[in-house]
Amino acid sequence: MAVPVVNEFLYDWPERDGGHEFVEICVPAADPESVTVDLDGWNLEYFGRDWRQLGTLDGMDVTPGEPLLVTVFTDGMWNGDEGTAGLRLVDSGGHVVDTVLYGAPNRGDVADDRGEYAEGPDTPADSGASLGRYPDCLDTNVSIDDFVVYAYPTPGEENPALGRDTGTVDSGRPDRTEPPGGDECTCAAGSPLAFPLGLAGAMLGLARRHLRPPG
Repeated sequence: MAVPVVNEFLYDWPERDGGHEFVEICVPAADPESVTVDLDGWNLEYFGRDWRQLGTLDGMDVTPGEPLLVTVFTDGMWNGDEGTAGLRLVDSGGHVVDTVLYGAPNRGDVADDRGEYAEGPDTPADSGASLGRYPDCLDTNVSIDDFVVYAYPTPGEENPALGRDTGTVDSGRPDRTEPPGGDECTCAAGSPLAFPLGLAGAMLGLARRHLRPPG
């Protein structure tokens, strides 16, 4: 059975990050065994110096061909400019389903889904660019092969293929200056990540829901 993967994410906004960072989750639509996956109890986690929780995806599901867009109202995701950073999906049983590495060098602190301390794609110098899978939603467990730079992020849409030969994908769209939208909630007092989190909701007609903060 096909499993959800992180498809695109924006980890650094040119100014204050809150309300602009996002994570897009997808299930491959072409797989005949693809089904809607209930993400209740699943977690998003990030790696800077160690793995920490961004939030719990309670009440959410992701359908093949219909990407789920999660807007993270936080400054939590690391930029990967001082060493390899990571982002991963963990299911309700605590099993790591998908790990994305980005930035270099990897000093042996964080392993990918193969158990290797590999480097991910370089993070672009210009903040506001995203990293996304190309081809869209394809996962080989090798982040440096799966992800390319998107000069113009496309949250909730298929990752375009333009510019693949240069390693920088330009969708031809104007730069995004407004947050993707969504509802905001507040982390519990004393949480190791006391940042507000939120969910923009599922694109393409899925209902808008909330991202529960850790704690």
